Amino acid sequence: MVKNCIITALKHRKNIVQKKIGGTKKAFTLVEVVVAIAVFSILLLAVIGMSQQIHQVATLALRKTTAATIAQEQLETIRNMPYDQVGSDVTYPTGPLLSTQTVTRNSATFTVKIAINDIQDPADGLAPTDTQPADYKQVEVQVCWDTGSCIRPVRLTTFIVPKTLEYAANAGALFINVIDANGQPVNNATVQVTNATPAVNVINQTDVNGQLQYLDLPAATNTYHIVVTKNGYSSDSTLASSGSNPNPTNPDTTVVVSQVTNVTLKIDRISSLLVKGLDQTTCAGLGSVTVRIKGQRLIGTGPDVPAYDQTFTTDAAGQFLVANLPWDSYSLTISSAGDDVAGVTPPDNIVVNPGSSVTGSIVLAAHQTNSVRVIVRDAGTHAPIANANVSLTNGGSYTQSLVTDQGIIQQNNWVGGSGQTDFSDITKFATLSGATDTTNANSLSLGSAATPGSATETFDTTAKRDTGNTTANWNTSSGTIQLPDDVLLPGTYTASAVAQSVQLNSVTGIITSVTLTTNDVTNGQMISYQVTADGSTFENITPGVAHTFVTTGSDLRWRITMSTANPTVTPTVTSLTLNYSQQVRSVVDGTLTSSTFDNGGPTNYTTLSWEPTSQPPSAGSNAIRFQVATAGTTTSSGTPTIDQTSNPSTTPLFTKNIGDANNTIYLAQSFVAGTSDTIDSLDLKLAQHGTPPTSITSFIYSDVSGTPTDNLSGSGQTLSVSFPNDSSSTWQDSWTTQSFAPKTAIVAGTKYWLVLQVSGSNSSKYWTVVRSNVDTTYTSGTAKVGAALNSLSNVCASGCDIAFQIRRSGIVETANTPTNFVGPDGTSGTYYTSSGSSVHSSLSGFRYLRYKVFLHTDDQLVTPTISRISIIKNNACTPPGQVFFSPISSTGTYTADVTASGYQAANQSISVTGNVSQYIDMTPTP
Repeated sequence: MVKNCIITALKHRKNIVQKKIGGTKKAFTLVEVVVAIAVFSILLLAVIGMSQQIHQVATLALRKTTAATIAQEQLETIRNMPYDQVGSDVTYPTGPLLSTQTVTRNSATFTVKIAINDIQDPADGLAPTDTQPADYKQVEVQVCWDTGSCIRPVRLTTFIVPKTLEYAANAGALFINVIDANGQPVNNATVQVTNATPAVNVINQTDVNGQLQYLDLPAATNTYHIVVTKNGYSSDSTLASSGSNPNPTNPDTTVVVSQVTNVTLKIDRISSLLVKGLDQTTCAGLGSVTVRIKGQRLIGTGPDVPAYDQTFTTDAAGQFLVANLPWDSYSLTISSAGDDVAGVTPPDNIVVNPGSSVTGSIVLAAHQTNSVRVIVRDAGTHAPIANANVSLTNGGSYTQSLVTDQGIIQQNNWVGGSGQTDFSDITKFATLSGATDTTNANSLSLGSAATPGSATETFDTTAKRDTGNTTANWNTSSGTIQLPDDVLLPGTYTASAVAQSVQLNSVTGIITSVTLTTNDVTNGQMISYQVTADGSTFENITPGVAHTFVTTGSDLRWRITMSTANPTVTPTVTSLTLNYSQQVRSVVDGTLTSSTFDNGGPTNYTTLSWEPTSQPPSAGSNAIRFQVATAGTTTSSGTPTIDQTSNPSTTPLFTKNIGDANNTIYLAQSFVAGTSDTIDSLDLKLAQHGTPPTSITSFIYSDVSGTPTDNLSGSGQTLSVSFPNDSSSTWQDSWTTQSFAPKTAIVAGTKYWLVLQVSGSNSSKYWTVVRSNVDTTYTSGTAKVGAALNSLSNVCASGCDIAFQIRRSGIVETANTPTNFVGPDGTSGTYYTSSGSSVHSSLSGFRYLRYKVFLHTDDQLVTPTISRISIIKNNACTPPGQVFFSPISSTGTYTADVTASGYQAANQSISVTGNVSQYIDMTPTP
């Protein structure tokens, strides 16, 4: 027909030309021929397109007609069955019919599904008043053909009525209600009911009201087991009594003849929980930490059996992800022997709502025998209270004050030695110089060398005689000490006398021990010896036995006491020697520089403290001095690297349209960042249907409660590369890469949304993306669609993902070692000399920190000593409303006094035995 029209038009054109030139014949020009062919081609393409559409419509109509015929045939077969045999292999009532089967007809494969349910008619009353509620049966036949997801199946429904007025059965009714966390009905939930004797094993789905009714189940007591599931949801079930759960809260149920048993089960959307184990000092992730996650919901009582109680271990990055987690309130505890819990975020139990992605963290410190974690809360709301001052004391030697919402860098042991550049071992440091001594646990001081000394006395001079304290006869002519003559009784001796030396040591130092050897003759009388290290406190000593001084000092002296019971006899001492050990400080100054503390990110530093806060006065005013240095990082570009990827199977191909006639103008895909970095580019599997009038713009949004909330990428990035047409059979196998600007920052372990937006919809020109049919390749995310970001719905009923890849920039971050040591005015010429000093503001905002301590003494007999160094800080990993006291040297009863602005002061007695956590609730000021 089209061809004849074209020939007629050409003949008409020829006649006109001939008339214009007086009937002279002339051939067509080239232009005329090209135009004619073009017109012909356009008309031919239109006819071909119409033919294809007609063929598609005809094929679809044939499929529907065939499906309807198959459904009708199934119903006719069922209508001709005996009433009591109308049942399937998985539903109740049971029977010979297959719930699912395939039929091949007209070169196509059809899937046939049959559902059969008992129906109770309210006309004769309802159970339990109606003791035989199974009045008739409802049969539904659903037929799908080979189009993958079977979006619009053919459904036929009929009712099968018994010949008698009512089908009587010696059975009872079981009504199952399935609700979500908010008490709302859950439809299309799969319910499996099993029983051993009599044998029952049936599967069906809840209706729009979340209900499923079995009206004629055989009677049995406490043996009907019910399990409820739904894709993307948690599960719930009744439970049989067992040794581990003797008293289940929802036990297997009973079906009683002519009665109704109601059972309610709860399921809701599954969630995920990311748990991080963080080092208290560095804020870095800690691997191999064992964490127990326990929910509050119980499935048994007496004893309590939690519905969820699992143990996980942090990976090399210090975290783990718990997917498919039911909604509940969860507690986190650790069982790693080398760690103590210094803080938890959030401080109370972690509330996981349905369909949410939640992050919790545990701040860990090196294990100590005794420690106390205090959580300060509002008495009414239980919200953590910031900037609360907590003072802990035992009424004796222990007193310490900390402020909530402030972290701490702390070191109290240096015995591990030098050479540690980056802080990891709490006992090590970077460098030391001078006389700094780190050999004693929990002590930093000026060191000394053990120097031996010796003093011998032969009594042939009086140079070492303490005249004021000597009453004995110091006989230089005979070189002895003996009792003096009794002037009243010539030829006899006094009953007793004492000889004492002056200071014997010439080198200044601390005398710690001594050994005395003597040459003496007692003549049957008494001689005793004493020594002193401080010149006044004499201690008894046995000759030949090493003696350690109780009271040390730098003034070594001896004392001899002799007595006689026979006035004609005297004991004598002809010589003695003292061999002693003396700690001598040859250098009086020393320094120590700490390792570099990594706080995980920009940090504010507020207070520098040390213990003890006072030093021996004779050490001088410069006994303890500090300086602090901080630094950040240097960054350089690297190779873009895939951070997160979802590459769902494309066989069979599942697609999702955006900007089509359904007015779907937003497509959002959630993902959890694996590394803290910036987004360099993204890969998508995209195609066009026709030529969409508007392009796609991509954004990165933050997440709140499973919804895109804040746009982090400004105006976003318009996808501008060439896309294939979705008529191609291979387009879904290729990634489309698009650079992303601005390079939005992402934080490891945090949930984000990749949002794709078009500005309108068109029924014939739109975009198409690859998606998965079920969420199997990327369990950390979900794809959602909708006309507005605040009203998105899941792409799939059970949750699924689109094909995407997020590429991070691969920026290389290099830590800078802090070297700018400064004092309280921010310059290198000043020093912190008072514990509790404020750290200069110029040091805040940087990730890395080191401290340097300077030790000095004006008196060689004393040394300044430090047992603990603390720097208060505040950054992203600081646990809210909490403080951590560790180590605590002794067990016993302690008192925590708490003050906070806007609250009445509170105090709490705490029994410290091991590692203790204590809540303190504060009441607002009236």
